[in-house]
Amino acid sequence: MKSNQFVSSPSADTLHQTIHALKTMLLSIYNEILITDINGIILERAGSINGLWEASPHQMVGSSLLELEKRIFLEEPSMKDLLKKEKTSTLQTSWNGKKILMTIIPVSTADKSELLIWALRDLNEDRLKEASETDLNNMAAAKLASPLVAHSPKMIDVLHTAEMVSVVSSTVLLLGESGVGKEVIAKAIHEMGSRKNEPFVAVNCGAIPENLLESELFGYEEGAFSGAKKSGARGKFEIADKGVLFLDEIAEMPLGLQVKLLRALQEREITPLGDLNRKKLIFK
Repeated sequence: MKSNQFVSSPSADTLHQTIHALKTMLLSIYNEILITDINGIILERAGSINGLWEASPHQMVGSSLLELEKRIFLEEPSMKDLLKKEKTSTLQTSWNGKKILMTIIPVSTADKSELLIWALRDLNEDRLKEASETDLNNMAAAKLASPLVAHSPKMIDVLHTAEMVSVVSSTVLLLGESGVGKEVIAKAIHEMGSRKNEPFVAVNCGAIPENLLESELFGYEEGAFSGAKKSGARGKFEIADKGVLFLDEIAEMPLGLQVKLLRALQEREITPLGDLNRKKLIFK
């Protein structure tokens, strides 16, 4: 019998909460989320990409993503090669010409089995909304002028994906261990995009004391707290307005502040400490 329900237990409840939080965050960045087991059997689906799947959401649950791939994608790379226990991102092309940015995130369940979260974004839709042919030509020229040099196929794929996402204003999730160069890629996205003449602001969330992090990110008004400047101060989000904000070590951020961060990413608006009014911003 097909089912997308996990066995109920305290550990399973915690897993549900974790997956729900992850889905909520990813849906602020991607168009569609699929959850599969380690063999690619679809257990759950959220969001949608118009014109991608032939099957309805109800029909997809219980189906094999690998079988659907044969009818939808060109299989370069094959999804079968992505069924492994590590985070990765790739670019898939559908038979009808859609460019799909796909990020795969493994999650361990309470019984030590593995689930995979597949986050999909339609780059064609973003390009139609935000990039003209001139923008694309300028982007290609900027790529040639980039100081980044890569020889390995995997790194070239990373740079190609960075080029694709540089032309859209959507939030970009960079995955990688400390020291692999996430900020370098973030700067490349900034330099290749239409915001290259606007600010690039990098924030190491793990290096700022917890009690100062909110005011550093969102700013504050006069009298917001003891020791606040009379004139108040702009936060990193406001400084990065019209430009690119890079948040490093975001997992170190307190959970309570992550909720406020999620709103800023979804709605593109912030509320400085001590202020009752929201500020609408344009940042990537």
